[in-house]
Amino acid sequence: MSSQLRFCTHGFRTKRFKASRTSAALFDLVRDLERRRLAHGDLQHGNILIAESGIKLVDYDGMFVPAFAGADAPENGLACYEHPRRSPGDYGTGLDRFSALVIATALCTLWVDPGLWKDFNTGDNLLFTREDFEHPEDSRLFQRLTMLDDPQLRPWSAHSRPPARAARSTSRCRIVHCC
Repeated sequence: MSSQLRFCTHGFRTKRFKASRTSAALFDLVRDLERRRLAHGDLQHGNILIAESGIKLVDYDGMFVPAFAGADAPENGLACYEHPRRSPGDYGTGLDRFSALVIATALCTLWVDPGLWKDFNTGDNLLFTREDFEHPEDSRLFQRLTMLDDPQLRPWSAHSRPPARAARSTSRCRIVHCC
């Protein structure tokens, strides 16, 4: 039996959900897509199913395959999961990295502080909005992240602002080890 990622977040209110396992599986899936020179292109909570057999992706209309190299992306995905400087020309194998980091960070953050759900979830996101990435210095969410007393999440929250301004990361994300 599977459920969309947005429904699994209900578990944060009722039990200590294993967000680190889900985050690690998501990063493994993104790495596997990259090894195959593919990208989903619209990685967000509504396009991820969690099944007993693992994570499944749906909605492939923004998918990148090698035959599309050099073309513009057919869609940009939900803004709250995309790098604020993403353009239609950013269409290639690294496309899902920022989105995966946003999702994994939200899951791990909710594991630490489930109350953030009611304060920051809009129905179109898990926690983050496009404005958080465009104006991190004004973000109430980033301010709250820096106050969380979690040794695994603290290093990321201290570096939470650079990803929106820096070049897209090619390194393995540290957040996989949270929770």
